[in-house]
Amino acid sequence: MHKAAPAHYRRGALLLQLRTDLLYRLKMRAHGPRLVSVYASACPTRELLGTIANKWCVLVLALLDQRSRRFGELKREIDGISLRMLAKTLQDLERDGIVVRRVLHTHPPSVTYDLTELGKKLIPTLAQLRDWAEDYIIDIERARERYDTKRSATEQNHTDLRG
Repeated sequence: MHKAAPAHYRRGALLLQLRTDLLYRLKMRAHGPRLVSVYASACPTRELLGTIANKWCVLVLALLDQRSRRFGELKREIDGISLRMLAKTLQDLERDGIVVRRVLHTHPPSVTYDLTELGKKLIPTLAQLRDWAEDYIIDIERARERYDTKRSATEQNHTDLRG
């Protein structure tokens, strides 16, 4: 178990964050809304990164890159996603202008989802991330095993010293 950071470190981190936020706000006033800094908590880019860096988002967008899909198709093709999470992911992507929701006037009515032009611009970046993850998953799993083994041994040593 990790110890909490000492109070002076937490205060320092908080002060640094407040300073970054203040600088961001001052720059926004001076330069207008086009200035962004993902490191400032007030920057809207953080919320967008929270959406597009989500694993479910990456999977939904990869499928929509192939063709438009209905909700049920997405649910069937993405193993492990809940109905609630899929609905929220699609709503977030629609809100950000990355996905468009189309209601088809059929009987019964159906809804399809597709990428917008903005969403299509995001695909190459996400494809690189997905390709990297697939290319290096074996290396990542080995690193995780080494870390877990080392951590387990360290925790065991701490337990032995206390006991």
